Amino acid sequence: MNLLSLPCADGEVRLGELRHPLPPGYRDESRVWLGLRPEHISDRVEEGHLRLCATVLQRELMGADYLLHVSTPIGTLRFSRRHRGAVPEKGDSLIPRLLARDIHLFHAEQQHNLAPAHQALTPGD
Repeated sequence: MNLLSLPCADGEVRLGELRHPLPPGYRDESRVWLGLRPEHISDRVEEGHLRLCATVLQRELMGADYLLHVSTPIGTLRFSRRHRGAVPEKGDSLIPRLLARDIHLFHAEQQHNLAPAHQALTPGD
């Protein structure tokens, strides 16, 4: 999982120019850990995705997929991309996309999940 320590203000996490609301009960946090799985980031154009500007730092062929390491305004991210068509080279610019529902937020000091109770998984889920 990608883990980034990000600032918060006005009840939102600051993802560069993007904003993501903090869960109720945590609106006063000044910093959180953002977690994002590599397989939940895409370079496909789809409706409703949040977009970040990125530059490819490295790519690793992992069988049928590439693991791309990219530099973004919020930090370095890794994401999984199918080995299809033209694969971005080191130094190429691209726009990774993600869905807000795939963002995991964790308390900056205590590291517990900030998901509302109805979203948090319980043992056995």
